[in-house]
This record gives sequence, structure tokens and C-alpha cells, in this order.
Amino acid sequence: MEFPPTLGLVVGQDNKVFDYDKSLPWQNGNSRSQDHPTVYRPNGALYGSWTSKLKLNKNYYLGETKGYFMSRRRSIDIDTQFEFDLAEFILSK
Repeated sequence: MEFPPTLGLVVGQDNKVFDYDKSLPWQNGNSRSQDHPTVYRPNGALYGSWTSKLKLNKNYYLGETKGYFMSRRRSIDIDTQFEFDLAEFILSK
């Protein structure tokens, strides 16, 4: 992910923000993104499974799961109009 999830904030009542992660990075000064682990997110581009395992587990992530890593330059997860517009722009180049 471009931004470490461990540095996320949660918005509570009256728009007060709180550390998302239990390590409390904003409260203890550990807010340098370089000091947080690299976290990957699935982009939904490709999934594969033995049919019997998928029927049994109803999930791609149970058992041993291997990843196929795609660079940010070669993968755009389109969930919003902005991301669709971005994909169109990149394809036009």
C-alpha cells in the first residue's frame, strides 16, 4: 500500500481522531512511514484455486496462499470514478 495502514486514523465523535493501530504510532512518535512494515493489498486482478478447495473453503485465503505481485505501474484497482479516469489517462499515454 502506498500509505502504511498502521498509520491510519479513526474518526470518532465530534470529528476527534484516534490511532487505528494498537501500537499508537501518532501518540508515541513512531510516525515515519519508512519505519512501518510494507503491507500489500489484493487488487482482484487474478485468483486461482482448485475447484474442490474453493467449494469447500468458499474463500481464496484459507490454507496455503501464494501471491502474484503486480507493480503499482501495472495495476489499477478501479473502484471509483477517479480510478477509472486515471486508468483511461494512463492507457492514453
